[in-house]
Amino acid sequence: RKAKTFVNRLLEDTSIGRKVIWNQIDKMVAKNTNGKYPAPYGIIQCVQYGLENPASRYENERKQFARLAATPESEALIGIFDGMTQMKKHNFGADAARPVNQVAVMGAGLMGAGIAQVTAEKGIHV
Repeated sequence: RKAKTFVNRLLEDTSIGRKVIWNQIDKMVAKNTNGKYPAPYGIIQCVQYGLENPASRYENERKQFARLAATPESEALIGIFDGMTQMKKHNFGADAARPVNQVAVMGAGLMGAGIAQVTAEKGIHV
């Protein structure tokens, strides 16, 4: 195992260093979530608690999970997931697909030109 550098020992093995690390983690989570999601903060709390109290870390994790599962954010995210899953399970049938013989492309920018080129190369009238 590679020996820790002086800076790593200072950050990881001292209470002040760990406080600096957790402070930076909180700032990063706040920036990425705009403070709107409680789960990342719950995860951070579980990790902190687990490092300091290894004997009861699973009990704390279970409590945090139960608390987070009952939040409005959790309910909304589960609803989004369920809706997206239902959208993937369409029942249009096998006859819903029709052969494409002609394509119209609106716009001649980079994307439109690329679509027109690829489509023409496939032998479809553009």
